[in-house]
Amino acid sequence: MAGVDANFQTVSTGLSGVGFTNQTGTITFRLYGCNGTGGTLRFDDLTINGTVTTAPLPVTLLLFTAKPEGDRVQLAWSTTSERNADRFVVERSTDLREYASVGEVAARGTTDTRQYYGLTDANPLPGNNYYRLRQIDRDGTAHTFKPVSAVVETNEVMAVVYPNPADPARIHLRLWNTDDATVRLLTLTGQLIGTRLERRLGDGNLIPAHPLTAGVYLIEIQTVDGERVVSRVVVR
Repeated sequence: MAGVDANFQTVSTGLSGVGFTNQTGTITFRLYGCNGTGGTLRFDDLTINGTVTTAPLPVTLLLFTAKPEGDRVQLAWSTTSERNADRFVVERSTDLREYASVGEVAARGTTDTRQYYGLTDANPLPGNNYYRLRQIDRDGTAHTFKPVSAVVETNEVMAVVYPNPADPARIHLRLWNTDDATVRLLTLTGQLIGTRLERRLGDGNLIPAHPLTAGVYLIEIQTVDGERVVSRVVVR
């Protein structure tokens, strides 16, 4: 065997580029030796050191979409892998600050195959609705993904009660095109019930002067153009 020169060179290189950010898959290294006069290139004591700066998410989210369909919004998302995932929670906001839960869907748990999920928001607000997806692990740890938006448009005057049946001390409404309209509460025989309307970002709380007795009532919207829209509300 030919002798081996004792001279050697140590080379260090960092993996801080964009291509290595949040890398969870396999990284392949190729080593090339270039010597114009020929010869033998040897690699001894090759060591690769790495530091995990952020733990990989237990769920790899492929997409998350929100598409309006009439007065509803269809939400869909898919994952390419899951690790000990318990459930997904969809939350809605109108200002990207305060969020309320729309619903939740059970996760598959642990899988490396693509999974598809869906949820319908039956009570979106008129205008911009922002949705974010929160994934809850089996140990209770939560991971929140970037929000998406959907715009709910309607040219009709509308007041939708939710929940329905409603609380006797407060009737919560989704309001469309009612900024200049009068909203009133009536009995089934047409008797006016004293209330006040508290408006907030497309929502409204119709507060009766006194708690209502259980039964069926009417919500009446009267516009400045003379249009009248009536819907029913059940008080439990």
